[in-house]
Amino acid sequence: MPEPIDDKDLAFVEKRRRLVRWWNLVGSATLAGLAAFVAWMFWAHPRLINPLHVVGEIEAGRIAQSTLELMAVMLPMVVLVIFLVLGVMLGFAFAMIGNERRYLMIIDRLRHDVIAVFEGHRDPEYWRYRIG
Repeated sequence: MPEPIDDKDLAFVEKRRRLVRWWNLVGSATLAGLAAFVAWMFWAHPRLINPLHVVGEIEAGRIAQSTLELMAVMLPMVVLVIFLVLGVMLGFAFAMIGNERRYLMIIDRLRHDVIAVFEGHRDPEYWRYRIG
C-alpha cells in the first residue's frame, strides 16, 4: 500500500514545476546560442566545421602536410569526446527516468488517498454540497 504524500514529495513536485516553467526560456536561449556558435564557426573557422571548405583547400594545396597530420591525430580525440558527451546524455536520461518513476509513485499515492476519501464517504448526500 502506498505511503501518504509528505512535505518532501510536495517540495520535489514544486521544484519540478519551477523547472518546467523556466524550460521554454532556457531551452530557446540554448538553441539560439548553439545556432549562433555554429554560424560563427562557419564564418571564423571553416576548417573546423565545413568539410566542403576543407576539401577545396586540400585540392588547391593550401593545407600544409603538418596540418593534415594534426587533423588526422585529432580525429580520434574528437570521436572520444563525442562518446563522452553521449555517455553523459545517457546518464541524464537515466536520471530523468528515475524522476519519472518518482512522479508515478507520487501519483499512485494521490490516487490511493482520493480513493480512500471517496470510499469513506459513499453517501451521495455527503458529496452533494462539497463538489458544487
